[in-house]
Amino acid sequence: MDRIYGREQHCFVCGRAPSVGFLYVCRQDDQPSPPAPLPNCLEDYKSDPEQFVDSKSELRKELEGIGLSESIILTAERGGYSPAQLAKIKALKLELKQAIEDAVLAQDANEMHMKLISSKGPWNHDGACNSKDPVG
Repeated sequence: MDRIYGREQHCFVCGRAPSVGFLYVCRQDDQPSPPAPLPNCLEDYKSDPEQFVDSKSELRKELEGIGLSESIILTAERGGYSPAQLAKIKALKLELKQAIEDAVLAQDANEMHMKLISSKGPWNHDGACNSKDPVG
């Protein structure tokens, strides 16, 4: 990523100007194009709702299912990634999702453990409470 300063810059995905003047641009995107004007989808849907039933490509469905961002999906649809690069991106995203899931599960387990410990009352680790006086 390159950080470019200039208030005349615009995001290639959403079209907005950066709030503080810095825009991050991926070096891999050679000549990003400005966003296309949004179509009037409601009118199109009203005229032919059947065309919207399954209009997404298989690649888009797969990448959305993995949870990749719209900019990566668009680049992949344009052929901006080699098959090896796309496989690596997918593998990294799945690995990241698994790491997050593992961390959340571990945190939940630790919280449950702490609740169990705190609900049992004081602990007598030395066993003195159960010991008998040998003299008496």
